[in-house]
Amino acid sequence: MDKLVDICHEINSIGVVIPSHDGRCDLLAKLLESLAADRAFCEQAIDVIVVDDSPPREAARIAGQCSRLSMHYVSFCGNVSQKRNYGASLVRGDLILFLDSDCEVRPGLLAAHRRAYSGPLVAACQGLVTFTGSTNWLMHVIEETPLLVPFASPLSSATVSWGPSANFSVRRSIFTCTGGFDEELSPPLTGGEDVDFGLRITGRGGVIVTAPAAEVWHSTATWLRLRGNVRRFLTWGRGDYYLIKKHPALAFRDIPSFLLTTSLVLATSLFIALLKLSLWPLLAAVIFPLACLLLAGWLHPAQRVSWQRRLYRAGSVLILALLDAGRFLEACKRGEPQVALFRFRFSQTQLFEEWPDLVLTSFCLLVAILLAGVLFW
Repeated sequence: MDKLVDICHEINSIGVVIPSHDGRCDLLAKLLESLAADRAFCEQAIDVIVVDDSPPREAARIAGQCSRLSMHYVSFCGNVSQKRNYGASLVRGDLILFLDSDCEVRPGLLAAHRRAYSGPLVAACQGLVTFTGSTNWLMHVIEETPLLVPFASPLSSATVSWGPSANFSVRRSIFTCTGGFDEELSPPLTGGEDVDFGLRITGRGGVIVTAPAAEVWHSTATWLRLRGNVRRFLTWGRGDYYLIKKHPALAFRDIPSFLLTTSLVLATSLFIALLKLSLWPLLAAVIFPLACLLLAGWLHPAQRVSWQRRLYRAGSVLILALLDAGRFLEACKRGEPQVALFRFRFSQTQLFEEWPDLVLTSFCLLVAILLAGVLFW
């Protein structure tokens, strides 16, 4: 693949693209107000565009606020990747900054993104995303998974191979020559569009730096409902299938997952129940997942944690199972169920960081299988 060239242009202006949709009006208002306040302290020219598909009443409110703050509003129906690409084609700026509509800008964000482009090969920058707001049991469960780690990567890494598009900037020349976001790899049907975009940048020699000072507060309000999160994680799982297909060098064969092993236990239990003409073996399909979840919570990798956190840890196994389910469903839909046996490596250190969890998960699965087998088979 051709290397990126001629990316070290002077940055004299910044274009901000904010995709939005129905139900985000109040959250978006906070973002626009905070962005306007930060814009007043930035030396570069700042152009802001909101790309939205809200119904007429909400759209009118958003458009009115944009007009009051000297920002642009455009109505556009499409997925989030299409909205980002369309907004990028309209906004003015040597640098394009993408922000999610459920975020709030912290002071100094625009200047920090601009300062990040000091090196000759700096192609993009990931800012810090800090989750704030009310919380509930579901948010605590999600925090026990590795799913929120990429949002905080500026606190631990100077460079990354990709960055969440909730707070991500890129040189316009880079955005143009890489083709922007893949419009077929985007919520609400699938996820992973920001991962793919970042990997296409770094795969062509560009460097994605991080900027802890370029911070947004991400509202937890959009993460607190069970139904919304089930849809989100299934979508992300479906996106994993396409990431594996588009970037096969980053795929690796997974150890037997909770979902796969539970499915095998269920199939085995049904077979034995039919063979013995007894319902007793079917209890294994109930006891096995419960035993596995309880073991996963009890054997928490952290020391001296509360029993509540151990329960959250047990629930996190189900969250990860949703990702596996999404990948499996999409693989079967595309006639390639074998792809579901692979996982995607999102960072160079992922396997090292997840190794304790992988060992514990394997141990829990083994013990639960032995328990179910001895009791019911």
